[in-house]
Amino acid sequence: MDDPSSSPPPVVFVIDDDPAVRRLIAHLLKQQGIDVQLFESAPSFLLRYQHGEGSCIVVNVDMPAMSGIELVKTLQHDQYAPPIIVITAEDTVAQCRLALRNGAWDFVPKPLDHAKLTARVQRAIEINHQRQVVKQDTLAFARRIDQLTDRERFVMERLASGQKVKQIAKALGIGFQTVSKHGIRAFQKLRVDNEVELALKLKQVESLDNVVKSSG
Repeated sequence: MDDPSSSPPPVVFVIDDDPAVRRLIAHLLKQQGIDVQLFESAPSFLLRYQHGEGSCIVVNVDMPAMSGIELVKTLQHDQYAPPIIVITAEDTVAQCRLALRNGAWDFVPKPLDHAKLTARVQRAIEINHQRQVVKQDTLAFARRIDQLTDRERFVMERLASGQKVKQIAKALGIGFQTVSKHGIRAFQKLRVDNEVELALKLKQVESLDNVVKSSG
């Protein structure tokens, strides 16, 4: 198990066209041991951003050139983008609800409640960490799939789709017990216990593949 003390601190991207707000949020988060990167606009952030990096994004809704909601829409199909918290003046809370419907994780109104903002950022960081754990587990599972023989993979894919061993045996023209052995070996190599877990893992791999293709 990794030593938490040796892990790099989380990184939060703060995007706001008001330099005073940027400085305030940076001060609050750095007091919590969080690294902060500041951007004066959404386009400048997107020029720097790389797929899947960072632990949280804090973005102002009302900005020139590109609004916070437009940024949320831009990142909504990036499954591994960090959670996005939008900040807004009280009279634009309706815009925040729109941002939530488009993929933002939460919103905090202005004037900023310092304790609430830091608490929500901390929670977003925790959620992002959980997502990254799932991502790494999915990548490891995908590597284990590559270790299967062609016959084991054939059997594995059909078990995951709901076919019975007898159906697979008939399709392959081999014995029931032989198919069972291929299935047992595939489950052992993949470290899964049943067909339901196998199907879930395969869906996660497919989802990850789609994210990689869309970002490539």
